[in-house]
Amino acid sequence: MTQSQTGPQGYEVHRTDPYWLSRDQQWARDQIAVSHREALYAHGEYAMFVLMWRAADLNAGLVGRCRRCYLSLGKVAEAFEQPSQNRCENCFGSTFEGGFRARIIRPSLWGDSSPDTARTPRGEVRSDSMSVETTDDFTLHHGDYVFRAEGTRWQALELAGSWARTGFSDPRQLTSVAGLIAQARLEDPVASVAYDIPPPNSVLGSLLRRPIEQHFPPDLSLAEVVRGPLIV
Repeated sequence: MTQSQTGPQGYEVHRTDPYWLSRDQQWARDQIAVSHREALYAHGEYAMFVLMWRAADLNAGLVGRCRRCYLSLGKVAEAFEQPSQNRCENCFGSTFEGGFRARIIRPSLWGDSSPDTARTPRGEVRSDSMSVETTDDFTLHHGDYVFRAEGTRWQALELAGSWARTGFSDPRQLTSVAGLIAQARLEDPVASVAYDIPPPNSVLGSLLRRPIEQHFPPDLSLAEVVRGPLIV
């Protein structure tokens, strides 16, 4: 089929592609976002997301260096830009005061486990990784952590948005409908500083496990610690 229309210079333009540019439908994206949240609460579990301070936060004036393992060394720390101890109880190896920007609890949906065993000069090393879906109301960067109710702690890649297209539209009109962590790797309970970050597993389990008789989401905001913006 050939279509004719007047071009910007007044001449006639002939088109042979019989396509229709559909309008963007915000209501459809809203419906997808609601469905995703329903899936999280229907089939998922609560997890604690620990957002660590980064160099960008220091440059933005949101946090200072750790008083215990960094500032106490003076010019030595400035020269090497490293903490004096790997498992500092104040910054958890980040070199930034307090260690983390926020500790928040969100519903999450975990993918299948991908265990692996590697042979090294020191013996066999076992690792595990999973993908995680959650909400998109915060930013999680490479190196941040996710804690589960049974006590395992995972280091994550970036939290990426999951976008829904409902029409032929400008990229600026797109909104994320979900959050996806492509890979979270299990941390070693002996060697990793992640297990030094509060709360201890005994408290963590009681926070994240849903009582059998409870069917409505509880208010967990009192168990959260927010020291800076959740989206940076």
